Amino acid sequence: PMFASLANFLERSLNDKSAATARDQDDDTRLAVAALCVEMVRADFEEQPQELARASALLAERFGLEPAAAAALLQAGRSQADQAASLYRFTRPLNQALDVPGKIALIEMLWQVALEDGKLDKYEDALMHKLADLLYVSLADLMLAKQRVLSEK
Repeated sequence: PMFASLANFLERSLNDKSAATARDQDDDTRLAVAALCVEMVRADFEEQPQELARASALLAERFGLEPAAAAALLQAGRSQADQAASLYRFTRPLNQALDVPGKIALIEMLWQVALEDGKLDKYEDALMHKLADLLYVSLADLMLAKQRVLSEK
């Protein structure tokens, strides 16, 4: 009985740990997505309020968040972006967490942020290509995602 209760205890704590790990991964994923949204807003060297608002709305939609929680997530993403030396810090957890359709959905979301102000700056375009490379999204998928976003506008 003592061995059985020890085994039960270990199993429970391992399950708790994997649930906590999954939660941490979710948080990492959300933070990485938020940071990439901030990077996209900043790509053209001016933070447009409408691009920030769009990024916040897209985060709310993607993660099922209240507007205040989405704004807080965007703010957390901003501080992550301020500290990051490279985009790899954000794309690494996303490569682990997302499948190809998930990555394409993310690319589409970032195109929506980039195109919110009605123009695509060369720096925004360059950042999209760089992110597609880092996320192993093909050029064809990158361009198709852009077309879908443009046709919705």
